[in-house]
Amino acid sequence: MVLLVFGSFEFIQQINIPGKRVLLFSSNPIPAGSLLILLSIGPLVLAAQAENRWEKFFWASCLLAGIVLIFLIAQRGPILALIVMIFVGAMICRNGAWVLILVALVLAGIGYQFRDSALLLYKEQLLKKETVLVRMEFYYIALDVLKEKPVFGLGFNPSLLRFIHADYEPKIYPKDGKNSFLAMARGINVFDNMFLSLVGEMGGLFALAYIGFLAYVLKNIGLVRSENANVRVHASLLLIVVAGFLLHSLTFDSLKYPHLNWIFHSLLGLMAHSKVFGQTKND
Repeated sequence: MVLLVFGSFEFIQQINIPGKRVLLFSSNPIPAGSLLILLSIGPLVLAAQAENRWEKFFWASCLLAGIVLIFLIAQRGPILALIVMIFVGAMICRNGAWVLILVALVLAGIGYQFRDSALLLYKEQLLKKETVLVRMEFYYIALDVLKEKPVFGLGFNPSLLRFIHADYEPKIYPKDGKNSFLAMARGINVFDNMFLSLVGEMGGLFALAYIGFLAYVLKNIGLVRSENANVRVHASLLLIVVAGFLLHSLTFDSLKYPHLNWIFHSLLGLMAHSKVFGQTKND
């Protein structure tokens, strides 16, 4: 609730203060959206277990306000996470495919209807192609890093510029772009992708161990079998939120922010401890 109120206040400030963004106590609008994605687990679970109609309405309203605020932040990563969450939720629900189709049609219709009247700020942020191409180019940079430091990586938060020479020819980023790839890389100087950060900075050894841990956790939550319907719902909601955040992390160094790191691994801890939800097939 505090974040929703403060985020609304920051958005209103944008009207009078040029350049003001919705940050939610962060230094960047992207982790602001990431924070809302992770914290959505609270209203989701509370809405699912609420018995009173008004209580359900309240938590559903909080979720809707959070979704609206994510769109107002105007960053593609959090919006992508929302879409993934809807998709995973539709796949988990036996008859949930219609939800995915309906939401996709509504979003496409709204986008088409307001394509010409949208604020310039949101058009620039959501339709900016350069940043997408830079992130794709960093896959090649990460491959070069992996060839040089395959086991232990470069260490935390290193400079990547020594892998991007002045005569570096990008494979994906256009050579005739508005800004050169070297100029864009100097401005970013990070992989902007949590998977590439794990591989390039922490090295192949740690990356394999961490990916194995994630695979175990996701498998563990997928094996949850309980006679209690609430237990199954809570496990599914955790899976939905974590799946959205993981896909979002492929476009952003999410876990380098301590508060996001702590919340994410707290959710993983709940998922890893399957006895919280009931018996699994292996039990």
